[in-house]
Amino acid sequence: MSIRKTELFLEIDQYRWLNKEAERKGISFSEFVAQILPRKSARKPAKRDFLGIVGLGRSGRKDIGRNHDKYIAQAINPK
Repeated sequence: MSIRKTELFLEIDQYRWLNKEAERKGISFSEFVAQILPRKSARKPAKRDFLGIVGLGRSGRKDIGRNHDKYIAQAINPK
């Protein structure tokens, strides 16, 4: 992993929160920002990941209206 020094422009409330959390964890501001960015910038699902929901309403199931969230989640993340 290569590291690059950068400058950030933050709202004062953002800066205060980041600084407080870094102090609470006992690490530097920069280290805290570096730790939280990978969690926030994780891969977003590609468009093809959502193609599993196409035609979901034509499944023949009678409970689509009641359980649509469950079926959409299963279509997007098959186990």
